[in-house]
Amino acid sequence: MVFFDVAARILRGSGGAPGLVASIEPVWAQVGTLLDVPKPKRAACLAQTDGFVHLFGQTMLLVDAEQRPPTHEAYETFGEVVAGGRSAHTPDGHGPLYALPSGQTPLVTTGTFVTAGTVLTTGVMSAHDMLAVLGEGVVRTMLKRQLQQLAPALDDSTLEMMVAPMFAWVEIAEVGESELARGAIVTAESFFAANDTLMAAERQPAIARQILLGYTELAARLPVSAA
Repeated sequence: MVFFDVAARILRGSGGAPGLVASIEPVWAQVGTLLDVPKPKRAACLAQTDGFVHLFGQTMLLVDAEQRPPTHEAYETFGEVVAGGRSAHTPDGHGPLYALPSGQTPLVTTGTFVTAGTVLTTGVMSAHDMLAVLGEGVVRTMLKRQLQQLAPALDDSTLEMMVAPMFAWVEIAEVGESELARGAIVTAESFFAANDTLMAAERQPAIARQILLGYTELAARLPVSAA
């Protein structure tokens, strides 16, 4: 019942009426799955930028703004960079480049112009990738819409209470002169506060990226006062 417990803590801590917690209990299995936002093992690749598609067999795919296909040798070099299904911007200005895992096939053809967020391959859509490419607003709206379909009794303010904590965290990418650890997950509020202090002292601030935390992870991070 960890999902239901977290929802109850969030709603009660935000001033939600007790009846709201009970109203979602009958559909909590579906709601819990939605709000846990698991990272799929075979996520579809999303275009990170606008550009033209270039395919290299069934193993790599490039989106380039100026439609400049790399050479065969360049693809082989880039393949080492993106091994394991990860994407990277290529070192000569091309990119981003995607290495396609076995069994994942392109949904686009060479020469196609795509915009950021276009689904490029087969696979499961990942809310985490959508956040990185399309931003918080798109993913926040999507989750609220899906949640309301499962629990129509929830109004917009309640939906906002439930999804807001999922977007309140960042992962430290560069520590700067802070005392934060690279890879640490902290609240956006504490991150900005730390950087304000650093910049006031004319010291190098840290750099972070916004992340999406599901309810299982939130259960361990929410303050006891939210209970």
